[in-house]
Amino acid sequence: MPTPGTAVRRTCQPDVDPSGLEVTSGYKPQRDSGTFSYAAHAAVVAVDPDLGEIEILDYVIVEDGGVLVNPMVVDGQIYGGLAQGIGTALYEEMPFDAAGQPLATTLADYLLPGPTEVPAARLDHMETPSPYTQSVSKASARVARSRRRRRSSTRSTTRCGRLAPN
Repeated sequence: MPTPGTAVRRTCQPDVDPSGLEVTSGYKPQRDSGTFSYAAHAAVVAVDPDLGEIEILDYVIVEDGGVLVNPMVVDGQIYGGLAQGIGTALYEEMPFDAAGQPLATTLADYLLPGPTEVPAARLDHMETPSPYTQSVSKASARVARSRRRRRSSTRSTTRCGRLAPN
């Protein structure tokens, strides 16, 4: 161990490149089963025929994403997709005038669903392992894992670890 205040330099064996070692790897199954999971959505709604208003009374989602690597991320993907689907079906509209100019040019004009429009959906996961992947996960679990990989990077660098005092 070098004493405090002394300079330290890295030394490598002559056949070791001092710039380091870089490894990048990936995985693709032999049989590509696609990037989707299996799911079913069911909604109980009340419709006012006079006003055309719709109220979502209950919403249930059952999905099979294989063995989930990060269930919290998968839940976020599913709930986000639910909100997007409700917005597309019931709230979002892109009107144009006679000249073809958009009338909804800001988010004040373009209604997006918020917490009061999106119900507290019940979600149930079925975990049927995929026979085609090493991780036995299906699409939603793989997406969650690949997002985590992108954040942490799959690249690792190792440099000479021996320290020698000057």
